Amino acid sequence: MNSSTDQLIKLLEKSKASKKDISTEKILKYRTSSNDFEKNRVTKSKEEKSTSSSLDDIEEVLSKESRFYYEFNKKVLNSVSTNILIDCDASNNHDLMRAIIKKAIQEKKVPILVLTSTNYKSMISFLKDSKIDLDKLYLIDTVSKNLIAVENFNKVFFIDSLRNLTQLQILIIKILEEEKRAILIFDSIDVLEFYHNEKVILKFVYSVSKLIQKKSAQFICIINGDKLGPKLAQFFNDFVQIKKIE
Repeated sequence: MNSSTDQLIKLLEKSKASKKDISTEKILKYRTSSNDFEKNRVTKSKEEKSTSSSLDDIEEVLSKESRFYYEFNKKVLNSVSTNILIDCDASNNHDLMRAIIKKAIQEKKVPILVLTSTNYKSMISFLKDSKIDLDKLYLIDTVSKNLIAVENFNKVFFIDSLRNLTQLQILIIKILEEEKRAILIFDSIDVLEFYHNEKVILKFVYSVSKLIQKKSAQFICIINGDKLGPKLAQFFNDFVQIKKIE
């Protein structure tokens, strides 16, 4: 659409070509329209800046947890996907898990948390501090069993090592058989690189994603590095990145 200024220029050119003077009223009409358009544009720009500034100010005074929820809501909750790969900084892994677990419980879903970068004792302590009911979720610890003598209890399970992906997959299947509204949360998939080559990791994630699909469950996988992300993304409905929150 032409602006009022463009229209006025065309009108003047037409007047010159026809050798007929344009009336003052017409000139004032286009000038007024042009000025109104500019005023509206400036006003709108100021309002947008003011809104943006207000949001920034609000975000500044929020706690780290609240700021992370703001980012989580913006990037993840807007997604309608069931299987999501989330790239975030490793320092925000616990924040992300807390946000996912709380949201899942609110939606009457059952989180199954696969721990690869922390042990069950640390995670239980973190969840208690976050006021999350431990009876409403499962923990699969892939870290502790090769370090200390442990036994499976309640909803906390242990596998020998991440080297044994078959054992992990069997355990996931067992839990999915019991829980019909499950959401598998994998923290963090990058750790598998210490135990397996890329081909094995891709095959494992593909297998789990198909299993999740078959059971009508949900799969959220956390990743902290850039290397695997683009290749793993093919097995997920959505791939989102969350900025670092300090």
